Amino acid sequence: MAKAIIIPGERTKEAARKKEREAQRAASLEQTQEFFEEYEALCRKHGLRIGACGCCDSPWPVKVDEQTLPQYIEHLKRHLPPGSAEHKEWQDEEAE
Repeated sequence: MAKAIIIPGERTKEAARKKEREAQRAASLEQTQEFFEEYEALCRKHGLRIGACGCCDSPWPVKVDEQTLPQYIEHLKRHLPPGSAEHKEWQDEEAE
């Protein structure tokens, strides 16, 4: 039976790569959260949000309804690209 060859420093390199991936994920999530906070404030400031066509996704301004704006922002969060770190984080928050 062959034994695995352990290269000195490989575990340290893998730990460093893992730490870097976690840092990137945290930065990405923070950046996404900041975007949604600023976007919601911008929508409130101008009374508009960006709507999109159901067939071609062409954007256009839509008048903001103050009562439904929070639901609109949550809808955007839930529909982040599946598999993205942000999508998983928002899904986890909803489950709590």
